[in-house]
Amino acid sequence: MNKSETDTVQTKSHEEEAIDSNIIYSEYQAILQNAINCLPPQRQKIFNMSRMKNMSHKEIASESRVS
Repeated sequence: MNKSETDTVQTKSHEEEAIDSNIIYSEYQAILQNAINCLPPQRQKIFNMSRMKNMSHKEIASESRVS
């Protein structure tokens, strides 16, 4: 195998790894969303404020009117 052929094989390997990573990430996102959907509505809201909006505990408490 010459260098050009080796580079092509390595490129395919990287492309395949990227595809695999995207599939795994999508599956993870679906599992996470299903878990979030199982939470009561108030906990869903708090989880999303914390993890998705990067709000601090203090900000969440203030917005949720919890001391």
